[in-house]
Amino acid sequence: MATSGSQRLRTFLLANAGVSAIVGTNVITPRAVGRILFPSIVFRVVGGPWMGRNNLRRQSFEFRCWADTELGAFALHEALRTAMLGDPTDQETYRAALRTAGLVLAEEELEGQILYDPNTEDKAQPFVLGNFSVAFHDE
Repeated sequence: MATSGSQRLRTFLLANAGVSAIVGTNVITPRAVGRILFPSIVFRVVGGPWMGRNNLRRQSFEFRCWADTELGAFALHEALRTAMLGDPTDQETYRAALRTAGLVLAEEELEGQILYDPNTEDKAQPFVLGNFSVAFHDE
């Protein structure tokens, strides 16, 4: 059975030291959410999959970086962004991490912006919303 883009992406993020140091294993899809634990990353597919150039399958993902505070949500989003785009000074390590998870490329579609969820207990739980496009080879 082929591994989905979502599964590959979750594996990639959990293997990232910066992300896992903040959220532990709280990288989840909406289907897995009961009550959101803070901090956590909740992500879902918002587009695709479709075939891109070089016969790569692409999907767009929406990420919500949840934390107890705005500052915490921004810090988590920055860790996510660094994981997804890599350290500009060490792209070799970044590309190796992508390959290990079965991914080829990640591109930012929407830079993180702070929002507040009115449906949470305090009626104003902060999260940072961001979107990335991810490319991978079919298995």
